[in-house]
Amino acid sequence: MANSQHQFDKEVPADLEEKKQGPNQQNALNNHLCFFKKGGVITAESIKAGLCKLGVTSPPPGVLSKVIMSEARLSGCPYATLFCGGKIERSNLPKLVHPFDTGIFKKENGTFNEEAFNKLASYAIVDKQTGQEVISLAEINKFKEKDSNPERWKNAGSMEKLIGFANSIGEFNLLFKRLSDANIDGVPYITITRLKRFYTEGYALFREIAAAEALKRQNSEKVEAYAGRHTIYDSIRHSCTIL
Repeated sequence: MANSQHQFDKEVPADLEEKKQGPNQQNALNNHLCFFKKGGVITAESIKAGLCKLGVTSPPPGVLSKVIMSEARLSGCPYATLFCGGKIERSNLPKLVHPFDTGIFKKENGTFNEEAFNKLASYAIVDKQTGQEVISLAEINKFKEKDSNPERWKNAGSMEKLIGFANSIGEFNLLFKRLSDANIDGVPYITITRLKRFYTEGYALFREIAAAEALKRQNSEKVEAYAGRHTIYDSIRHSCTIL
């Protein structure tokens, strides 16, 4: 584990100063996206690298990163380009908060919206097995429809609506694939505690997930190598038996 973590630390795409930041509501969006930065900016390549570290395989990280950059361009990020890359600087991060988000990152400055999060948390149920408050994708979608941004259809441009709506669906499906830490009757749930960390400690949480993914890959490679050696050994032994 130590070697895996050390290797991961070298590969994290974030500035050293931003790495040192802990939970910070005033810097919530930047903290959340810091994992996907390289050299102080977000690019299609740095998004792709971050998604790969998190174990995302579907949709393909290369395609998803270009869709995100396209949405950034439509949202007013001047150096992002449609389907071709570009970059997103820190000063433009709040522009990534599109009309189909939960509103937990404030559009005007990217700070953490405690009131919006508490509204979302009110949709949670109690896991009878653990006693923890948990929420499913269905409950988050209900919140988005009723409480997060009821005027979003009026305020967004046609292309922004199309890409923002599709991107929002993809983001939350990925969220549950990578972050769910509870399961009730086969349905994945996220504890409210973990969900709040997603919004306020994104960088630290993403590091933990990526380190676990790196260890999983490392163990899988060891198993495959072990199986390969035994296949060769069995073949040799079989040949010797025949001789």
